[in-house]
Amino acid sequence: MNSMRRTSCKWLLIGLLNVSLSGMAFADPPDTTDPAAADPAAEPEPPVDEAPPADAEPLTPRQSYNAGLEKFDAGELDRAEGAFLEARQKGGQDHEVRFRAAFNLGMTYAARADAFGIAGQLQPEDAEKAMAALRQSADAFRDAIRLKSDDEDARVNLEVVLMRIQVLANLLNKEGGLEEKLDRLIEDQRSLRESVRALTNTVATAGDTTDPEGFREDFRGLSGQERTLLSDANGLAELVGAELGGLEGKKDEEKTDEDKVRIVQLKNLTHYLDQGRGAMADTRQLLRKLQGEAGHRKADYVLRQLKRAREQLADPLAALKSAIADQTQLMKQTAGLEGLRNAPISASPGAEPPPQAPAWLTEAFLSETQGDIKERNAELLMRLQAGTQSPQDPAAPPDPDKARLLQSATEAIPLLQTADQAMSDTVDRLTESKLSEASQKELEALVALSQAMERFADIKSLIEIAYSEQQQVVALLKLDDPAQQPLSAEDREQTLNDAAGRNIERLTRLEGFFADELAKLDDPQPGPDGQPVPQEQTDREKQRYQQAEQLRRRALAATFQMKMAMDELKAAEAAANVPSLLGVDATQPVAPTQPADATQPIEPTQPVAPTQPAPAVAPVGPRPDPQKVVQAAQNAEEAIGDLRLLFLSAVEHLEELAKRQANTLDKSSSVAATYPKNDDPDKEAELEGERMLAAGPLSGEQSEHADVADALTEAFRAQADAISQQPAQPGMGGQGGQAPQQQADALAAAADEITAASSSMRSATGALSQTPLDLSGTIEHQQAALNHLQKALEILQPPPPPQENKAQQDEKQQQDEISKEQAERKLQEVRDREAERRKNKEQKGPEEIVEKDW
Repeated sequence: MNSMRRTSCKWLLIGLLNVSLSGMAFADPPDTTDPAAADPAAEPEPPVDEAPPADAEPLTPRQSYNAGLEKFDAGELDRAEGAFLEARQKGGQDHEVRFRAAFNLGMTYAARADAFGIAGQLQPEDAEKAMAALRQSADAFRDAIRLKSDDEDARVNLEVVLMRIQVLANLLNKEGGLEEKLDRLIEDQRSLRESVRALTNTVATAGDTTDPEGFREDFRGLSGQERTLLSDANGLAELVGAELGGLEGKKDEEKTDEDKVRIVQLKNLTHYLDQGRGAMADTRQLLRKLQGEAGHRKADYVLRQLKRAREQLADPLAALKSAIADQTQLMKQTAGLEGLRNAPISASPGAEPPPQAPAWLTEAFLSETQGDIKERNAELLMRLQAGTQSPQDPAAPPDPDKARLLQSATEAIPLLQTADQAMSDTVDRLTESKLSEASQKELEALVALSQAMERFADIKSLIEIAYSEQQQVVALLKLDDPAQQPLSAEDREQTLNDAAGRNIERLTRLEGFFADELAKLDDPQPGPDGQPVPQEQTDREKQRYQQAEQLRRRALAATFQMKMAMDELKAAEAAANVPSLLGVDATQPVAPTQPADATQPIEPTQPVAPTQPAPAVAPVGPRPDPQKVVQAAQNAEEAIGDLRLLFLSAVEHLEELAKRQANTLDKSSSVAATYPKNDDPDKEAELEGERMLAAGPLSGEQSEHADVADALTEAFRAQADAISQQPAQPGMGGQGGQAPQQQADALAAAADEITAASSSMRSATGALSQTPLDLSGTIEHQQAALNHLQKALEILQPPPPPQENKAQQDEKQQQDEISKEQAERKLQEVRDREAERRKNKEQKGPEEIVEKDW
């Protein structure tokens, strides 16, 4: 009896793995008892080395399988593939031969991929072929796992194959990781949407809305652009799927905290990316049918889904900052609606009626906004929970950064749960039109989000939070400020004490951050280029953190002094029997206290009865000095401000403003897409009302961006003035020490661009306030503002390093771009051929009915 060999091919993954995967290898399946021997009723197979006669019957599935093994060992992969496929397809009820044939099909396809060579040395065309073979291998191993779910070797091999697919995909797309690819896709989709909007406006201006046949080529061109973006999105989805498959293929005990968080991220990303891909196909069809308005709406929907997909990859700090900004805006809108609803009505004849709330500002709008923030909060909560639920390896070497991140996530989870409940309560209160109670719940959610954000704050973020809080403390002590919120002396005192306590905790945390950074500098690691970091640079960083520690101590001491001064003030007020001076302007001098009866004149005609002694006057203690509180608060603000300057990057604030401006532009474009102009006056009047409702919140949002731009302009100009006043230092760049002046000129030029952006933002705000609403002008001004901000960022980019041979580099860049285009084109051809091959296999007829479970 011929024993059926499961496999005799021992094969290592040596071809396509990069260094990080070089230790992986396919597991060779162990030998098992011959199924024919285990089953006495099974027909014995003829010996493998016996060639069947010419008129012999076709090979049985087991004979085909054994023939496949022979061909595999001989390196005849094509013939091995055919034999294994035949065994797999005709195996029928022979479960063992079907499993082994599927397993070795995976080995065959992977060996074919390995034959192309080392991954890093492959040409794009070969890399595409290797990746196609690996995808076939992954399908075969998945089939083997389905047939025998407890086979460990098949699972290991599938994991390795998926990792190899990811390696090759990254090599074919060298532009960066998922974040960079999604960012580029979002920018391209935004550009397409604006092109569709512009074309739609052109068609409407020409009066060809009902018959835009004259613009067919324009529509086809945009449809072709969307097709290209869809191809990019499909490639991105394959990358995500490969990475997700590799992570999910690991055993639970092998998954790290980072793996579990990444799995949640990628699953959420896949959901929104799939929504966007489906809408891209719809956009193409609408544009090909010359349906501009519908195509514009669908293109806008695509952009929103891509942005939600990108949010899934944001780090917790960035996600929380975005949620806090939106929650703060929601609180302002709710408070504004409540104030307008409760405005007093004058009974005087001819009095002006109280102002009415904008039509868009309703409980339904506020509830929908809170629901969106709640959904994003829930997604972040899932990610953090996934990262903290796995047991830690006690034998793993200590990693301070990972330990801190895990601790931050653990502390943030209950805070996010608190925020989630508060947001649910907010929606309930808004549904019942209980605006006051809704405001309280919104505040609870905001406080919880802010506390959660602080758990993830890095050095710069923590300093920014402390500085903002200390500015509010100083402002609270200026009671003559007309913008100051009215507070009782007790509430003001409690607010100041709470703020001081929070800043003490933040400044104490910074001590550990600074110590960790100094410890890293004592054990320097190679730079990004693999070369040692220059000692001079390391020394400068050490000096910065040492100076930061001195400023931290100064700020901490001043904050403690403020608390002590407040305690002394309270005690002195009690001893002097006077009201709390925190209820008056603590920055202004107060007249000396007089005895209670010294200000009352004594009438000479009013004798005092000798039997009634004069009332006793409480002893007057030393006069309380509120200036000590003010001075300590200002000292703390100055110290934290100096600390902030050591780490502040105005460019980062400018980048954040550009992102928020782009989001506001997207919202305006969404309104234009959802409520397009209509030639029918009645319908246009109805649409204008809905348009005003949807665009209502954007005016305040755009105005806030302009305020930030003005503040940044001042900061850049001040920095430019400070640098230009510095004396030229030898060795600081160009000849004659010109580097500082060049830097000052760049800052001044960037400030000019930001000023222009602010002007465009103000114009957009005005356009949003017009009746009827001028959305076209709004979008143009918003786009101009964004262009100015991007120009400012370009100005502030460091100059490129000197190029020894620019012509060669330009030629290489051109070749790389051509290679990328070829790679994308070839990859699409491979996908098309593979889809056609599978379709043909499914249509072969009854003989392949077993392929239903392939």
